Amino acid sequence: PALVKVLIEQANTYISMGQASRSLSIFNQALSYLSGHKSVALNIRVLQGQGVALFRAGRLGQIPQVLLKLSELIGKLPESSKMESKVKNGYLIDKINLEGMIYAKKGLWDKAFAAFDQGLELSRSFGFRSKEAFLLNNYGFWMRESGQSQKSLAYFEQAHKIDASRNIKKDIAYDLRNMGLSEVSLGHLESAMDHLKESLEISKKIGILYNLIYCHMGLGDLYRKQKDFINSEKHYRSAAGLAAKSGLEDFMWKAVAAQGLSALDSGNSGKALEKLKRSVDLIESFNPGLQSRSSVSGLSSELGVQDVYDHLITLYVSADQHLKALEYSERSKMRQVIDGIGHLDLPLADTKTRSDISTLKDHLVTLQLLNTKKMKATGDHKKAAELEYQTLKNEIVELMARLKNEAPKAWSLFRVSRWNPDKIQSGIQSGTSLINYHLSEHQLFIWVITGEKIEFRSVAIKRDVIGRALSDYQLIIENYSAVDYLSQELYRMLIRPVRDLISGSRMLGIVPHRWLGQLSFASLKDGEQWFVDNYELYYLELMSDQADIPETKFPWSGSGSRILALVNPDRNEFADLPFAQKEAEAIRFAFSKTKIYSGKDARADVFLRMNDPLDILHLGVHGTFDKSAPAQSALYFSPDRVANGVVKASGLFGYEKSPYLVVLSACESGRTDTDDGEPFVSLTRSFFYGGTKSLLNSLWRIDDVSSAMIMKRFYRNMAAGDTLGKALQKSQKTVRKYFPHPVFWAAFKLNGSFH
Repeated sequence: PALVKVLIEQANTYISMGQASRSLSIFNQALSYLSGHKSVALNIRVLQGQGVALFRAGRLGQIPQVLLKLSELIGKLPESSKMESKVKNGYLIDKINLEGMIYAKKGLWDKAFAAFDQGLELSRSFGFRSKEAFLLNNYGFWMRESGQSQKSLAYFEQAHKIDASRNIKKDIAYDLRNMGLSEVSLGHLESAMDHLKESLEISKKIGILYNLIYCHMGLGDLYRKQKDFINSEKHYRSAAGLAAKSGLEDFMWKAVAAQGLSALDSGNSGKALEKLKRSVDLIESFNPGLQSRSSVSGLSSELGVQDVYDHLITLYVSADQHLKALEYSERSKMRQVIDGIGHLDLPLADTKTRSDISTLKDHLVTLQLLNTKKMKATGDHKKAAELEYQTLKNEIVELMARLKNEAPKAWSLFRVSRWNPDKIQSGIQSGTSLINYHLSEHQLFIWVITGEKIEFRSVAIKRDVIGRALSDYQLIIENYSAVDYLSQELYRMLIRPVRDLISGSRMLGIVPHRWLGQLSFASLKDGEQWFVDNYELYYLELMSDQADIPETKFPWSGSGSRILALVNPDRNEFADLPFAQKEAEAIRFAFSKTKIYSGKDARADVFLRMNDPLDILHLGVHGTFDKSAPAQSALYFSPDRVANGVVKASGLFGYEKSPYLVVLSACESGRTDTDDGEPFVSLTRSFFYGGTKSLLNSLWRIDDVSSAMIMKRFYRNMAAGDTLGKALQKSQKTVRKYFPHPVFWAAFKLNGSFH
């Protein structure tokens, strides 16, 4: 127990330093020491810490299991005496606070604030003044995140009143900082100045480095609003220096980016470009799991990675450096994949690679700590610290080089790969064009890439305007409403600006950005014709994926191709899928070597453990998309003796049987976006990691009859010799004759190889 208490303190220190992944490994170590130990209270403390670390690491999908264990353990605590009841409810308050944070992170504000209210009521009932102040601060933070800065200020003021009465300097400094940041967001600059400077002085005296950096960032924002760019730069520079010395990587890139944005506001675009590029370099050197998008508060301390890329790309476009802008558009999408996937503990089939990545993550965290140690050390201690730092740095360089050479796919989930436009262009065949989109705040950037040239167009339209149009269009389609107006509007926004550049192509690869990944481009209309009438379409998450497309058509054979179809599994929570069985029978009609498993036999282990090589894997099963934790998106099979039949997106990274084509006729199997349009780990990316070249999936819930018709014709067209792109195009056009509305025929999209 004494060792576990030390580990808890150590893990909490890592959390405060922004090293959530490192703290998680320590909490896991603490739990292993407690295995079989009877101390319920100590187990609860470790689980509470583990839950907070998971939250900070962005692993929301794993927290429900922690909460279940917490509920079970808290329920075991006695409450026969007043003191026992207070102890039990103290742990309950911490659990409720964690639940509120999860709801808030998901944007479920009503549930989040109800949880915080419940926690506050219990805190007041049992006299937990420190917990009450902590909850008020949490409440205020998430109020500000939801866009309610005025209300957030009221909660921070209440917390400050409590902490001032307790005279806890550290907590007072936090309260003043939070009040000041909300006041900056509201434009109450005079009171913000007073509160931030007071917090800054307290933090200096008692050595709260984390809060000190926060205050410098807030004062930088304040002076920037006053257009005092000299003082703004001074405070951002102080924040960057302190963050670098202390190894607080989350503040390092934010402080440098803030210097760039301040320079941009002052009209110094050259310095802005330099600082934003430096910030991106820092971002790309850090471990996965960084915050993707900025909060609505507009504070630089709450900047998002993708917004830094967007500013840099816009600057390059303004400077007419369109190829540089394209490079960073691709790098931003690579980093998006990394931040969405790389921080997860993926079940990679290669155990050595998995071990190397884990070691590398730990080494990088340790290197930051050693950097701080050598900066503080003096004399002989400094020499020893510098030697220790350099030795570990050399090990990291060697390990990185090995991973990059021996496991490039795994490396791509950890670091942004080198930009190679020549390799991309060499993989684009005659008659094919790639269209790469990038949605900046006020402009839409479009590049058209062929084997011979790269051309650029920009459209003056706000990102939110496109986002609203796409959201309305999705709703209209799924409600079977008239689509012509919005379909033509989206065509005008997205296709017309480059229509002359793609007129000579018959095949188009769409590389979307943000919400565009959820748009069926096939369903766009120029006024007379649907977009799919003139083009075979395929989709790529990254332009670099083009290099993985084989040069020649796969030799499909009605008598030779090996196909496995799992359809209509037994699941009590879902409706039956009778037409999925008909889909499978239609496949066997076109491809005689099709093995069909249906009903109770449609188990996940049938394909996960199959040793025979496959050409096509067809899954006619239910699927769900989890917006709040996309890695938990799942396919549902019949349960087997070992598992419950649920296969999650993150779990498929260990599947390396690599059929050329995977067909997911499951509902919403093509969904990849969260509420703000950001793609994260998806079922598509999971299968591609294992070597699949093509994947067909759906963007919305599909009518059984039309889905079966599309599948039937798709496979027959393939067997007749069509490429995948042509087979899908023809099947969609055929089904449209019977079911004209796009909801029936436009949901399926082909990802990856069109062959």
